[in-house]
Amino acid sequence: MKPSSSRTVRSNDKFKLIDSDLEGCLVEMFKRFRCPVAVTVDEYQQQAKSASGIIEYTVKRKQTTVTPATPYTESITMKHAQKYPKHIYLAMKAVYNVQHQLVELMITNCQGMIVPRMVIQVLSVIIANYPLLTKFAIKNCCVDQDIIQDLISMLPYSAITDICLDDCKSNNANYGVILKAPTIVKNLSLCRCNISDSECEEIAAMLRYPEFTETHLVTLNLTSNKIGDEGAKCLADALRTNRHLRYLNLADNLIGDEGAIRIFHHLLEFRLTHDENVERRRRFFLYLKKKQEVYADCLKKLALSSIKREHSKKKLMSHTTLTSREGSYQSQYRPKKILKKIKNASQDSTWQNIKADMMAIEILGPFEDPFGTTSFKSINDSPFCVGNFTLSYLNLAYNNLTYQSLKILLNAVEHQMIHSTQKSCGLMKVILDGNRLPVTCEELSTIQQKLKEHVNSFTNRIMKDRTANNC
Repeated sequence: MKPSSSRTVRSNDKFKLIDSDLEGCLVEMFKRFRCPVAVTVDEYQQQAKSASGIIEYTVKRKQTTVTPATPYTESITMKHAQKYPKHIYLAMKAVYNVQHQLVELMITNCQGMIVPRMVIQVLSVIIANYPLLTKFAIKNCCVDQDIIQDLISMLPYSAITDICLDDCKSNNANYGVILKAPTIVKNLSLCRCNISDSECEEIAAMLRYPEFTETHLVTLNLTSNKIGDEGAKCLADALRTNRHLRYLNLADNLIGDEGAIRIFHHLLEFRLTHDENVERRRRFFLYLKKKQEVYADCLKKLALSSIKREHSKKKLMSHTTLTSREGSYQSQYRPKKILKKIKNASQDSTWQNIKADMMAIEILGPFEDPFGTTSFKSINDSPFCVGNFTLSYLNLAYNNLTYQSLKILLNAVEHQMIHSTQKSCGLMKVILDGNRLPVTCEELSTIQQKLKEHVNSFTNRIMKDRTANNC
């Protein structure tokens, strides 16, 4: 029996959909809004993993055809309504997990015309019924800025973190705005989307600290676009402060030595600009100020708790009448008792200060900054950063790199191997196939060998730590 969902959809109209299958929901919603679109849904059901660890799927083809009485009606958003031909056919791929819950959705092969806005708008109405839907793709289709905006409007109501728009022929679409959406986008793929240097600059601007996207985007795939040295420089400048992007694919672009070397330089030790150093100090000052406020609040709570505890102890103490002899005996040692109380009070105060400081650090966490204590160093009274050690995969295959880039890359790889830590593993894989490099090159062989050693060393380090923790 297929599971059902009774979750209320956040929209202008309140819907409760009892059919968790996508095709069933589309039939219901297309009828309600009289959308003149015929959708073919290919359902993929996840099976158990094979011996090689690959998830296998079974395919069940389902056809959903919705043809309204009139060839055209207004879409869900009455403004900016679009007209389409009478017969529109759209292909979708829906992937369900073992529990038959939708986890991935793809729109494909809508060639010859722009994806109908009403389809995205219908999906935005029912998307909240699929809390496990994390991957959404539009492949080999035509899109425009309206489609991008509808997609952005849909994201806050969904659990989508992976977006793929490969092979989407853009009609003045700005892909950078996807990263401006108030949602967590972890993986973004924009292969073969005719992205130029100017569009790449807009994307790179969203990857700089302290932009919202900088803390969430982990993989960025820009394969087979029109990105040159200027676009690569913008991405390189973003890597100065970005400490979350781990995968960057720039294969099959127009990048030369100038752009590649700029990227490699930020994997090495680099000097901070005056503005970067001023901002670093300002952020650290704000952190200390906030920490002091939290510390004072925690100290106040601990003091109140201590007073209440002492008050409770006094209430529980029995009051007995002392004889004059006992009184004279106690009065003889009264100064010692006073000194003992002062000493205990001093110890309690020290303990409260230490505990309040620990509580403040636990609440705020350590000072995390691209130029924090672990990555900042001073050389001859000049501020330096040890480099970006977060990026672990870099693909520059089939560009215009020459032997000149290899020298800088070799220095970067050696630097990363020396200063990498378990938390920041550094560069682990670089792909340079298809560039104008010598067939036999000592530097290239050394780079590949050192990266292989680095991967083995890092893997062994993790295995040792796991073994020690298990013991």
